[in-house]
Amino acid sequence: MAQATGECRHCHRMMRLVGRGLCQTCYMQPEIRVRYPRIRVERPRKPRPPNHKTKVEEFCLECGKPVPPGRRKYCSDQCARRAHHGIHAAKIRRQEKEIAQRLYKQRKIRTCLSCGGEFMSDGPWNRRCPECASRTEGGLAIAVVHAGRIETFDDEE
Repeated sequence: MAQATGECRHCHRMMRLVGRGLCQTCYMQPEIRVRYPRIRVERPRKPRPPNHKTKVEEFCLECGKPVPPGRRKYCSDQCARRAHHGIHAAKIRRQEKEIAQRLYKQRKIRTCLSCGGEFMSDGPWNRRCPECASRTEGGLAIAVVHAGRIETFDDEE
């Protein structure tokens, strides 16, 4: 029930209206209430935006040919597959670019645990320079840090 202030339709007093344009006193009396029908207010409807699912294109979005009846965007299944493949491929390219940017941010100059030299590392997992890594590829090289000093123990020694 809407509540507004105005003149009661039955007793013509200025009061808070409860329903059907009646004040609380008049509304509570059933014999008065039945004499006054409900007030229907026609509200202007907001125009709705067109639904994208009901929109029908005149020409194929992929090749530009006329769209036959019964289809909405593409003239054939082949054009629809081609369009969706392009959308998916663009998404994959975007994800690969984001991964590459994240990895680039992890690149920085690190100190090799084997020889103590500096090298450009691709990430925190890379702790030995490429020369030391290739030199000890066959054998196991262990690097231990003691009080800021690097000691290496190679199998070759």
